Amino acid sequence: FLARPAVQKARAKDAELALVALKDRNIPGEVVHVVDGEQFLDSIFYAGLYSDWQSIKIPQVILLDLKLKTTSGLDVLRQLKADARARMIPVVVFTSSQREIEMLESYRLGVNSYVIKPTDAAEYMQVVGDIGHYGVRAHIRTASQRAHCAGRVGVGRNPCRG
Repeated sequence: FLARPAVQKARAKDAELALVALKDRNIPGEVVHVVDGEQFLDSIFYAGLYSDWQSIKIPQVILLDLKLKTTSGLDVLRQLKADARARMIPVVVFTSSQREIEMLESYRLGVNSYVIKPTDAAEYMQVVGDIGHYGVRAHIRTASQRAHCAGRVGVGRNPCRG
C-alpha cells in the first residue's frame, strides 16, 4: 500500500516542475492543475451549461495525463473530442505510458500530440516549456478559426462544421 502515496508524491512533483517551467519560459495566462478527470470535465462542460461558452475561460492547450483519478485520460479525451465546442482546444497527451495501444487510441480520438514524459527534471521542464509555447501558438490559430467559422453553414467538406 506504499505505492499510492509514492505515485501521488511523484505526480505532485511533476505538477510543481510543470508550473515552474511555464513560469520560467514566460508562458502567459493562468495555469489550472486538475488531478481528477471528472473534475476537469465538470469544469469544462458544466461551466458551458451555465454560462455563454464564449465567456468562460477556454484553455489554450490541455496537457493531459492518461492516469487520472475517477475518469481516465483517454475517457477525458474521448469526451472532449466528441463535443463540437471543445474539439478545437489543442490537447497534448503528456504521460509516462509508452504503451503503443494508448498512443494509437489517443491519435484515433484526435489528440494533437503524444509526448512521453522525460524522467530527467531539466529535460522535463524543457519539454513542458515547449508544449506551453506550442499551446500559445495553437490558441492563436484556433481563435482565428473560430472567428472564421462563426455563423458559417455549408455542405460537403466544411472544416467549420462540428
